[in-house]
Amino acid sequence: MANKKKVKVNSTLFLQIGIGIFFFVLGLFGLLPSIQESIFSLSDENLALEVIFGIIEMACGIILILGLFLYGKKSLLSKVSFIIFIFWAARIFVSRFVFGIRVVNGTLYLAGGFPQWFLTLLIELILLVVLFDIKEMYRTTKS
Repeated sequence: MANKKKVKVNSTLFLQIGIGIFFFVLGLFGLLPSIQESIFSLSDENLALEVIFGIIEMACGIILILGLFLYGKKSLLSKVSFIIFIFWAARIFVSRFVFGIRVVNGTLYLAGGFPQWFLTLLIELILLVVLFDIKEMYRTTKS
């Protein structure tokens, strides 16, 4: 009889499914300029950057979903999850601080105004914590 691996169902599993789908859809929207990414848009003026990040985001989504089916590769998945974590942290910096803050004539402007800018930053930070949790799940799970 074949030795079947059992999938441990927990909240991190559902978070991984959700964030994997989120990354894939966010990346798809970044590749299609006719669809606005809304609060997750990087830069309305830089289409090439949106496409580059869109491709990476789609790849991250696919990797997160495939990670659910790759048994015995926990060390590799932990490392890849850490790379996705670093990518998302860099994306937060680029979207919220490089393109999200402008100084015009000595006045500070936040993209969408302070409430939208701050709420979006908090959402992105929550997603960053979820990515860290997924990485830790792989790191602490035995292969």
